[in-house]
Amino acid sequence: MKILGRWSVISFINFWVQLMWAGVAVMLCLLPLSFIFQFLGVSFVLIDLPINFSGAILSERLTIAGQESSVLFIDFVSTSYLPAIFQEGLNWPVSIITLAQMAGLGFILYGLSQLKKVLRNLWREKPFADENHSHLKVIAVMIMLISPLLYGYHWLSYWYFETYVDAQSLEAAYPNFDISYLIMGLIVLVIAEIFRQATEIHKEQKLTV
Repeated sequence: MKILGRWSVISFINFWVQLMWAGVAVMLCLLPLSFIFQFLGVSFVLIDLPINFSGAILSERLTIAGQESSVLFIDFVSTSYLPAIFQEGLNWPVSIITLAQMAGLGFILYGLSQLKKVLRNLWREKPFADENHSHLKVIAVMIMLISPLLYGYHWLSYWYFETYVDAQSLEAAYPNFDISYLIMGLIVLVIAEIFRQATEIHKEQKLTV
């Protein structure tokens, strides 16, 4: 079905997936350069690190409809930071963070590669190809793994911030666990099962004919 001129929906999605894949691949190639720069006297993190602060850092004395009011902020304030240290030799904390980011980008690159294979089969009008449901199952498991992996990455960022950053009066909050990726992964897992059953039905119909 074409709703974007000459582009079909699958072509449009595939274009953005290819673009994301290329962007992640470039970032993955650039990250090792940070190790070289460490020997030149600069230790830096190329991808920003997430950090949370308690809502207590925000002012409670605000106005509502022009009237002075007291507002209680109970949620976290999320931001990010990019540490850079000027010293000679390897900086092991920065190196550990860089390796974690490289592993994360490799993880994302593999997931996008699986998605590209599914889109390629759909573009070729082969929705019932045997490998489609297998690729979707892999993607589903990888999406569910994002939640614990991202939680660990947030803890790594929290550890670095608390250990090496002089935050003065700011106190970082503990990372929170995001279950949204678990839910998304379960949805994709259901779609993978639908593809598997549809493939079996399609095969049975072809044999019947």
